[in-house]
Amino acid sequence: ALAMASQRFKHRDLKPENILIQPNGEIKLIDLGLATYMNLPEDLLRVSGSPGYIAPEAFHLNENEPCARYDHRCEVFSAGCILYEM
Repeated sequence: ALAMASQRFKHRDLKPENILIQPNGEIKLIDLGLATYMNLPEDLLRVSGSPGYIAPEAFHLNENEPCARYDHRCEVFSAGCILYEM
């Protein structure tokens, strides 16, 4: 996850089902189908992810209206939801 963030990639679908913990404690993120590079604004204008883990500021009820507020804070919100569940 840190390697993705340092390269300016966002997973955009963080949820427990997309996190694997190896026997040695290493964490791997899977299902990168919605991942995107943060310099591609056209990919950041769509609401993406699982409904229970999308940050409120990135979620629009009207799908025809673009969402221009997706950034690293949305990933932190998703991680917080996962930690709360744990």
